[in-house]
Amino acid sequence: MNGAKKNDEPLPAKDLGLRLRSAREAKGLTIEELADQMRLIPSVIKDLEECDYAKFDAIVYVTGYLRLYSKLVQIDERETLSLFYKDPINRVEKGLIENKSSNHSSLRINPLLFAAVMGLAALLVGFLYLDR
Repeated sequence: MNGAKKNDEPLPAKDLGLRLRSAREAKGLTIEELADQMRLIPSVIKDLEECDYAKFDAIVYVTGYLRLYSKLVQIDERETLSLFYKDPINRVEKGLIENKSSNHSSLRINPLLFAAVMGLAALLVGFLYLDR
């Protein structure tokens, strides 16, 4: 029995779409029926089952849909999300992983510089007000 999978062993991340489709079919639901229950168009269900995340605007949509999908077909949503996050290849290739190294330092403003600019602005407004 070498190489045989145990029944309680989690599926590899690449099988997430197959896991979703199998659970939906086990519940006797068509793609259209599940899409109606999720209030989505059927192509979104197909994209989830095909692990085609490129069509989603943000990772938050994917994870939200995976949670709801899991709930409706009665599979463990934590395991579903765990499988999703175990497979970074799909997310990287599809451009869904946020840049974790970015700390938005370019958006940070030096507090001293900010105070100086605000002080100069206050002085300018004061001079303009007194000049009247």
